[in-house]
Amino acid sequence: MRFMMIGEGRGHKHAQGQKGKERHEMGHEGDVMSTSTGEMVEAIMETVENPPETWQPYLAKKDYQGIYEMESAELGRAFRASMEGDASMKDVAREMRHTFAAMLLWQAHKMHDEKE
Repeated sequence: MRFMMIGEGRGHKHAQGQKGKERHEMGHEGDVMSTSTGEMVEAIMETVENPPETWQPYLAKKDYQGIYEMESAELGRAFRASMEGDASMKDVAREMRHTFAAMLLWQAHKMHDEKE
């Protein structure tokens, strides 16, 4: 299994005009989104174990939901920027990894707290 490039398969037509062409040529390698499931899980776990600096204030307060909300907002901004040609799919993939890691961390703590 692999993650598809956005727009690959399922009849999606690439954006028309120069903006779409720029977006699809903007510094992202063809394999950015073709990571295997195992590689993606490994990258997510690496992010949980070595979180970005932006997580530190939230971690200090044990605000795991806040980390998820911040990362999901960043993912939305990265995706919109990629659609406008202002960011690459590599940026989107990084934010996906951060969002998935934040969700995993939040849910793990939530489950642990519910058991206590």
